[in-house]
Amino acid sequence: MPRGIYKRSKEHRKLLIKFLKKARNSPKFKKRPDMCGKNNNSFSPEVREKIKLSKLGKPRFDMIGIKNPAKDIEVRIKISNALKGRNNTWGDKISKTMHLRGTTKGKNNGHWINGFGREPYPFSFNDKLKAQIRKRDSYTCQECSMTEEEHKKKYNEKLHVHHIDYNKKNCKEDNLISLCHRCHILTTNGNRDYWYAYFTYIMENR
Repeated sequence: MPRGIYKRSKEHRKLLIKFLKKARNSPKFKKRPDMCGKNNNSFSPEVREKIKLSKLGKPRFDMIGIKNPAKDIEVRIKISNALKGRNNTWGDKISKTMHLRGTTKGKNNGHWINGFGREPYPFSFNDKLKAQIRKRDSYTCQECSMTEEEHKKKYNEKLHVHHIDYNKKNCKEDNLISLCHRCHILTTNGNRDYWYAYFTYIMENR
């Protein structure tokens, strides 16, 4: 039988129903009395302990989202009180040593691009121009479609205006695009070549 998703025909369904009826009546598919009720091995404490150990370290889907007790305010307070007075973790120590050595500054930083980030914005990149871009983009993020009203509620600020080619001096309207706070961080903190090509395509195919 071929793999993948396919539509079953009426004939196929009829054959399946016939097969299931035969399977239910056959002794192979009947219940095993030696595995029912108290005879079930999974009820024994030894088997239960084995099941418990096998699940350790694996994600629990019944604890995801709202069901997670760590999201409860009382539980969070207990966790914060328990962590008070503890020493810094191994990761914190590494980040502090890197900061003291200066390995995260300037050219040593992985996101360094010839110091472009330190260049000031020109006077032409003003509030009036930003307002025009937001209006042109219907006051929505051009990546995730978040509206400016939603953005104000979440981040307490207007939508960001992003330079597509990452050149702050190039303030032409076709080089500017409206983005939310989250999408703006994603575009500036990695894979700039991809985002440049992506937003250029969007602007050219409006």
